[in-house]
Amino acid sequence: MLLRLLDEQGAMTRGELTDRTGLSLPTVASIVSDLVVRGCVTEVGLRARSARRGPRAAAVALKRTAYQAVGVYLGATDIWVGRCDLSGAVVGARRIPVPSGASPPDVLRAAITAVGPLVRTAGPALLGIGVAVPAPVDADRRRTGRTLATAWQDVPVADAFTTALHTPAVVEYNVRAMALAEARHGFGRGVSSLLYLHVGVGVGIAFLVDGEPVAHGGRGISELGHRPVVPDGPVCTCGASGCLEAVLREPYLRSLVQKAAGQSPLLDSAAREHRAPLHALVAAGEQGDPMAGALLAQYLDHLTTGLATAVDVLSPSCVALGGMLAQAPKEVLEQLHDALYPKLSAPLRDQVSVRPSAIRPHPGVLGGATVAFEHFFYAGGPPAKAGGSRSR
Repeated sequence: MLLRLLDEQGAMTRGELTDRTGLSLPTVASIVSDLVVRGCVTEVGLRARSARRGPRAAAVALKRTAYQAVGVYLGATDIWVGRCDLSGAVVGARRIPVPSGASPPDVLRAAITAVGPLVRTAGPALLGIGVAVPAPVDADRRRTGRTLATAWQDVPVADAFTTALHTPAVVEYNVRAMALAEARHGFGRGVSSLLYLHVGVGVGIAFLVDGEPVAHGGRGISELGHRPVVPDGPVCTCGASGCLEAVLREPYLRSLVQKAAGQSPLLDSAAREHRAPLHALVAAGEQGDPMAGALLAQYLDHLTTGLATAVDVLSPSCVALGGMLAQAPKEVLEQLHDALYPKLSAPLRDQVSVRPSAIRPHPGVLGGATVAFEHFFYAGGPPAKAGGSRSR
């Protein structure tokens, strides 16, 4: 509890920690002394003298560089790995392409090979490895659960990393991991509830209340992406037609842009210049291409219909847009806002803020590392001393 307060509020005196927690001053002083010995809290000077008599109180702060975690993001088309400290700074980030049709064991082997040097570089300051996976996970955060990608069902991800690298590991659903990182390091800090929407190869959402993830139903994740929105639309990965995910996912939008580019010289030129489909649509639209404008309007209509449903059901105080939406042009974000708010329930229209995710440029890595810190530092407690030996 004290570590979390120091993380969220910054430097505090022992008296301030006592007031905030309700613990006795001797108890707080004893815990702080132990945390200083462990190397995760440090004295940062004296507070200005208050109106009360007595000596100025010393403040303590979280030593954000004392510990590290390795974050791993397992996506549909690539793997990302990197190291982070408690401040959320990502170093050594690296992308490893995933060959089409690669099996989970192949993906895990590639990720473990990439993580090995990061573990050795971090040394004894490393708390553990957090792995963000494209599937729900079990309650112990050790293995994947039931998923549409049947090859990824019941895969012992955490054990694979721990066995190969002799380092503690924990696993989490990748969208929930990124949402947690947004709450700890992005614009979700201090908000009462956060909805994180990720649009990429698929569509996923995660919901946090007071910084804590909310599990959705028996599987632990939301299936908003598999709500039908377009009759006779494209076939979805779930087997149904016209699902929200099927019409929002980046590969489908890219295919629409490529098809339309064959009939529009302006859009064809924009698509050659801009790899991201949303940027291509904006560029062609600015040159007066009606086909690009129509495609973008249709896409945003589907997106805001799904997002409005989620907002009306969950009533978040803020929404973070992740994946390709995090890097969308400002023109797209402006049109998104204009299309979204009329679809929201009237009482919510001035209560929710919608913004691009602030945890770029490596949200998956930061998400995985954040999960590791939550599990091994804040919940599990830091080791006896930073820089000491790590059990193997």
